[in-house]
Amino acid sequence: MQVYLTDKELLALIHSAEEWCSMMSDGDEESCNEAQERLDTGLGSALYKLYRGRNGQKVYKEYARNRS
Repeated sequence: MQVYLTDKELLALIHSAEEWCSMMSDGDEESCNEAQERLDTGLGSALYKLYRGRNGQKVYKEYARNRS
């Protein structure tokens, strides 16, 4: 599944995720652990991809193809 978002929508998602991370990290130990678990199990990589894509960087390395 592919979803296309505008720059404005991407920025809103990024800012909301940053706020969520900040709020959860400032909470009790259980909240901090939950936030860290979500970052480790998908949310972190999704945010990283959004950030890199927004800054014009490639998310994935380019692989050289051996054309023999």
